[in-house]
Amino acid sequence: MLFRPYARFRRGSRKRALPIDTKLMRLPIFTLSTALLGSFILPAQPRPVDRVLFDFESGTYQGWTYEGDSAKPTFGAAPFHASVEVKKFREDRDFTGWHGDWMVIIGDTRHGGAAPGRLISDEFVIDRPFLLFQFGAEAHPAVRVGLEVQGKEVRKAYGNNSYDMRTRGWDVSTLQGRKARLVIHAESSDDMLLRADYFRLSSTPPPPLDAFSPSEQESDFLRTGELQFLVAAPKGAFFEYSTVVRDGAGKWHLFAQLVQHQDRYKPGNHKQIVHATAPALTGPWTYHGPVLTADSAAGEDFLWHPYAFFHQGRIYLFYVGSGKPWQGWDKNNRWREGYFGPGSTQGPFGIHAASSTDGVTWERLGNGPLFTDNPFAFTPFVMRQGEQWVMYYGGAEPADILGKHAVVARTSKDLVHWENRQVVMADLTNTTPWPEHSFFHDPFVFRYGSSYFLLAGPINNSNQSRFHYRRIYRSSDPLRFSMAADLKGVFAEGGPKLVDAGNGTSWLLHSSRYSGGLWAGPVRFRQELKPEYTKRRLTRKQLEDKVRGGWAGQMAGVSYGAPTEFKANGRINSSELTWSPDRISNALGQDDLYVDMTFSQVIDRYGIDAPVERFAEAFRDSQYTLWHANAAARRNLARGIPPSLSGHPRYNMHANDIDFQIEADFIGLLAPGMPRQVLQYCRRIGPIMNYGDGIYGGLFIASMYSAAYFESDPRRVVEAGLAALPPGSQYAAVIRDVLAWHKQNPEDWKKAWQLIEEKWDKDDPCPKGALDPYNIDAKINGAYVALGLLYGNRDFTRTVEIATRAGQDSDCNPATAGGILGVMLGFQAIPPEWTSGLPAIRDKKFSYTDYSFEDIVRSTIDNALRLVSANGGLVLNTGDIEIPLQLPVPPPLEQWNPGTPTARIQPDDPRWTWSGGWRRAEEPGQTTVEKGSEATLHFEGKAILLRGRMYEDGGQAEVFLDGRKMPNADAKVGPRTRDDDLWHALNLPPGKHVLKVRTLGGRITIASAVEYR
Repeated sequence: MLFRPYARFRRGSRKRALPIDTKLMRLPIFTLSTALLGSFILPAQPRPVDRVLFDFESGTYQGWTYEGDSAKPTFGAAPFHASVEVKKFREDRDFTGWHGDWMVIIGDTRHGGAAPGRLISDEFVIDRPFLLFQFGAEAHPAVRVGLEVQGKEVRKAYGNNSYDMRTRGWDVSTLQGRKARLVIHAESSDDMLLRADYFRLSSTPPPPLDAFSPSEQESDFLRTGELQFLVAAPKGAFFEYSTVVRDGAGKWHLFAQLVQHQDRYKPGNHKQIVHATAPALTGPWTYHGPVLTADSAAGEDFLWHPYAFFHQGRIYLFYVGSGKPWQGWDKNNRWREGYFGPGSTQGPFGIHAASSTDGVTWERLGNGPLFTDNPFAFTPFVMRQGEQWVMYYGGAEPADILGKHAVVARTSKDLVHWENRQVVMADLTNTTPWPEHSFFHDPFVFRYGSSYFLLAGPINNSNQSRFHYRRIYRSSDPLRFSMAADLKGVFAEGGPKLVDAGNGTSWLLHSSRYSGGLWAGPVRFRQELKPEYTKRRLTRKQLEDKVRGGWAGQMAGVSYGAPTEFKANGRINSSELTWSPDRISNALGQDDLYVDMTFSQVIDRYGIDAPVERFAEAFRDSQYTLWHANAAARRNLARGIPPSLSGHPRYNMHANDIDFQIEADFIGLLAPGMPRQVLQYCRRIGPIMNYGDGIYGGLFIASMYSAAYFESDPRRVVEAGLAALPPGSQYAAVIRDVLAWHKQNPEDWKKAWQLIEEKWDKDDPCPKGALDPYNIDAKINGAYVALGLLYGNRDFTRTVEIATRAGQDSDCNPATAGGILGVMLGFQAIPPEWTSGLPAIRDKKFSYTDYSFEDIVRSTIDNALRLVSANGGLVLNTGDIEIPLQLPVPPPLEQWNPGTPTARIQPDDPRWTWSGGWRRAEEPGQTTVEKGSEATLHFEGKAILLRGRMYEDGGQAEVFLDGRKMPNADAKVGPRTRDDDLWHALNLPPGKHVLKVRTLGGRITIASAVEYR
C-alpha cells in the first residue's frame, strides 16, 4: 500500500524512480508514509471548484418560481440585463459587484408600483460547507435572502444599506447532505432596493462584512459591521430620527418620530413620538406606541427629530416642536421647488424639551420652545463638555432664509437656557435654498483620542442621494470644524448616532422610511485610539474591594510612617523601619484620615452637589487641631473671608503647602475613572485652604486615585495624575521630572531622589520651611508619593517604604501612596501583614468623626454610585456599574511666587528696633500686651512675612509699610489652630523698605521676619 501511489505517479511507458533518503526507512511506518505521500509523491490537490446553483445567465428565471401578483410582478418579467442597461442608471444609481450579464433586481429600476412577492428556487442538495451569493439591499426586514430546509427558514441575510453587491453567505456545514431551497423576499410595497446574483456552493467562507463597501465608505476612523434588525415599526408607518438611551436600571428605551407612509411628505402631520423598551440594545424589544403627542398648549405644532439621553435619574428628550411647515411640499415637486419655494411659510423653528423618570410620563421643560432659530433648527444633539452642555443642530449661516447650511451650537448650564449661538461648520459652497449638494442634518459629535469627530449629512448629489450618505470630520476643537480641511471620509448611514452598548462595544443606529424599523451595527474604531464615550465596567464587588483597599492602604501607610514624620528633612531616612499589624490602630487618630472624613460627612448630609459653603462651615467648625494652610484657612474663615479666598496667598502664606494634597484622597475614591468630577470637587474644596500648586497637589493625588480603579501600571497612574494638571504649572514640571528620572534610572530610586533634591527641595515659601531643611511644600512631597508608586512597582511594602524613606512629611506620603496602590490592587490583594490588624478596630470610630472603617467604606461606595449615576453612568440591577470614561481637562493655570526667601531676621538683628513694652518671650521672639508698643524693621526685597505665635486672646497691631497704612496684624485665633503667619505683604517693588508695627492692645508676639527677594 505504501508504494502504490508511487506507481500512479509514472508518466508514459518510461519508469522513473525517485531518490529516497534511506534515513526515512528508519522512521516508524506511519511517519515514512506521511513523508512520502505529502512531500514526494502526491501533487498538490486543487481546491474544489464552486458549484454554481443559479446565475440567471439564461436571461430568465429558470429554476425559480415567483409568488405574488402576476399583474405587477415584483421582480419584473425577466432578470435585469446589467451589462447592457446599467449604464442607463449609472449616473443615478451607480453600483458594482454583479456577476456576468444578468441579475435579480427590484427598486428604482422597476417603476410602476410592483406588488410584494417572492422568488423561490428549485431544491438542491447542499454538498459544500458554505453557500455564497452576490447581494446588495436596503436594511429592511421585508427584503432579504433566505435559505429554507423542509419549509423552515434556517439562514437569512438582510441588506446592509449598500448599493454595491458584495459577496455574502452562510456556513452550511451542518446542513451538508440536506435538500434546501433559496427564497428572495421582497414582501413590502414600500419603495426599496434589492440586487441578488450568482448563488453557489463553495469550500471558501464568505469575507467579513462591513456595513459599507470600500467604494461607499472612505473613512478609516470607523467601520460598521453587519446591521441587525432591532424593532419593527407599525404597519403602514416608519421610524424617523430614532434615538435610544439606557436608564439607571439598565433598561433600554427607543424614542422615534413616527411617520405614516401616506404622510411622509406632509411634515405637519408628524405629531407623535413613540416608545419601545428592551433589556439589551440587541433586544428583545417591546413596542409600546406613542408616549408624546404635539401639545398646542406647550407651543408645539409637531414633533420632529428627537434626541434622548440620561442624566441624574431622568431621561431628557430634545426635539423640534414648533414652526411653520413648508407649503407645496409634495412628492412631485419636493426636490425642485424645495422647502423654501414660492408660497412657503416656513420658519422659524423652535427646539423643545421634556424629561421623564420612566420614559412614559413626561414633563415639558420651559414654557414653549427653549429657543427658535431662523430659518430652521433641525435635529438637536446634546452632549456634556466640561462643566456645560452643548447642543448641536442643523441650521444656517447667516441665520436667514437665504443662509448657507450649517451646523450650529449653543451652550447651557441647566438644559433650559441656551445661549452663545455659534457656527460650528458652514457649507460655503452652497448658494441654493434647498441643499442640492449638502445639508447638515443629524450632527453628532464625539471625542476619539485627543480629537473631536463630527458626523453630519446627508450628501445630496446625483450619485449619493438615496441613502443619505454622511461625512465625518476631525478637529481639535469641538466647536469649530472646516468643511474642506477637516473632512476625513464618507460613509452611508441613515442617522449618524453612536450608542455605547454597555459591553465595551459601540453601535451605530439606522432608521429611515426604507428600513421598516430600527437597525444597528457594531462600530470598529482604529485600535490605537479609544473613544471617550466608551464606558468602563466594575462589578459591585470590585468597587467595594477597591474602595476598601483605598482606605486600608491609607491607614497602613500613615501608621507605618508616623514615627518618622519630619525626622529626615533633606536626606534619605536610613534608620530601621518596623511594622506590626496592630500598629494600624494608630490611623484612627491621624489627620490624613479624619479631615478627609469631615468632607465626606458633608456629602452624606447635603449630597454630592453640596456647595462650597457647607464644606467650609464643617471645616471651620471642626474640633481637631490644624496647622499650616489648614490653620490659616480656619482663621480666615472665622474672620469672614469667603472660602474662595481663604486659601489665597493674599491671606495665606501656606498656599503651596501639602494640606489639600493629604485631604483629597476621598475625592479620587468618589470618582472612579472620572477625572472631570475630580476636578470639580478640587475646584470647590481646594481653594478653602490652598491656591495654585497647593490645589494642584490635591488634584494630582485625587486624579491618581481615580485612574487607579482601571489602571494596573503605576506609571500610567502617575501619568494620569500629571494629565490633570496645567502643563505650565510648577507642580506638573516636578512630576514630569520624576517620570523622566525614573525612566533614566529604573532600578535606582535613590538616584532619582537625589535629582529631585538637587532641583526642587529649596526655596519653600512656607513661614516655617523658609531657609530650613523642613519642607512641607506640596510639590516635593507629591514627588515622593510618585517615587514610591513608580519604584514600588505594585509591591505594597516597597511602595510605602520608599515613600517613607524619602523623608519630609513621611507619614502623609506613604499614606497617599498606600491608598492609591490599595485601589489599584484591591483590598484582597494587599498583603495580609498590612491589613490583618483591621478586624480588631474595624468598628472603632476615627477621631472627631462618626465613621468607623466599615462606615467610611459604605459611605464612599454609596456616594460614588450617586456620582456615577449623576454623570451619565449606570448602576444596573445586576450590581454592575458602568462608568463613563472621561479624559482629564486641566484647569486654568494659577501660580504665585513671593520670591526666594533670602533671610530670616531674628528679633536681635540690628535691622530691628523695639520700643515700649516688648520683652523676650518664653518662646523665641519678642512679645507685648501693652498698647502703643512699636517695632521697626528695615529690609530689602519684594515680600516680607512676620512670623509670630497666635492666641485665643491675641491682640492686634497697626502696620505701616514705607509710611503707608496697611491691613492690621491680628494675633487672635480660635482654639486648636496653630498658625504662625502673623502678617505678610507680597508683590512689593524691589528695593529697600521700612516696616513699622504699633500694637493696639492684647498679646502680640513676633518671632522673626522672613525676607523674600
